[in-house]
Amino acid sequence: MVDVGVQTLSPQQLQTDLSTSSTDHNYFQTTFSTQPLDTAFIGSPQKDPNASDESKPSPPPSPEKPDSDNSYVPSDESHESNQSTSSDSSQQISTEPKCMAFESSMKSLFTRVVCTECGVAVSADESMITYNGTSMKVKFLCMEGHQTFWESQPLVNSKPAGNLMVATAIVLSGETFTRISHFADILSLKFIGPTQFYSIQKHITIPTIDQFYNMQRDVILQQLQGKQLILGGDGRCDSPGFSAKYCTYTFMDTKTGVIPDFNLVQVSETTSSNKMELIGFQRSLASIEAANLNVGVIVTDRHVQIRRAMKTDHSDKAHQFDVWHMSKSIKKKILAIKPRKTSCQNQAMDPIHLQPHLVVLQTG
Repeated sequence: MVDVGVQTLSPQQLQTDLSTSSTDHNYFQTTFSTQPLDTAFIGSPQKDPNASDESKPSPPPSPEKPDSDNSYVPSDESHESNQSTSSDSSQQISTEPKCMAFESSMKSLFTRVVCTECGVAVSADESMITYNGTSMKVKFLCMEGHQTFWESQPLVNSKPAGNLMVATAIVLSGETFTRISHFADILSLKFIGPTQFYSIQKHITIPTIDQFYNMQRDVILQQLQGKQLILGGDGRCDSPGFSAKYCTYTFMDTKTGVIPDFNLVQVSETTSSNKMELIGFQRSLASIEAANLNVGVIVTDRHVQIRRAMKTDHSDKAHQFDVWHMSKSIKKKILAIKPRKTSCQNQAMDPIHLQPHLVVLQTG
């Protein structure tokens, strides 16, 4: 597997970080070289890379660039290589400052290059520049006929490091390749093509995220063994109403703040979108129970289907309602019945004062 610049800790270091930070909820001490990861792809329905995304219009094609993927190099796309790169070297590459260089400035610099074999100046007219995604490769030819090669980026398992990092940064930032590629087209910036991007995402980025997530989850589950958990669960859909396509259901241990499990449900897996939260709840809870964790209390909103499932399938566990959802519901009902102008005598029943009061009563 190729190291794409993700900073990782050993399982022993992760256990130490988790045990020393369970009170302040900062159990993730690891960082990525780009932005923090806010989306995991574990168990997610994978989209066909060749399928068009109708929800986001594609940018207009550039008149100077054909539709074909010119940055795709077949000989460079094999992800099996005998070369290896140490984690320290990859970490240095990922944190090293980068800059944007203009081709004219680079050619001006090439005129000052001398041959490494004979010391004779190279011929700028005989120099040949080729591009592989974001990487530049130059072949120099000196007056004596000697050839010298130079590459603008270090290689990680025979692949330009910049191509790997750009493809990984797009995934970790939550952006789309179409947007970032269009941004590069506006700048006339050399960029990887869609074939390279999806190949790196499939063979390198996603497996690395998968491995790192599973390693952290194993450490978290080990730390929660033997404890009676009070789990808070809630679902979040990608859009409100009945047109949601995805729903992510997450369980969090309210004592330590760690997330032992979450589950992503696609609407095609259910008969209707309003059942996605129930399925996510059942899958996540089953995964937690399969890890032999002791769940004593489950706190959710007043979801009708989840309440029914708790009574029939999980009657051995205490079921409580989240005070935030309760106070939100009470606030709506008070706003519906209270007069428009609140008198001083009825100020105590104002939702602005009542909602924090309910939270204090619950937590106190």
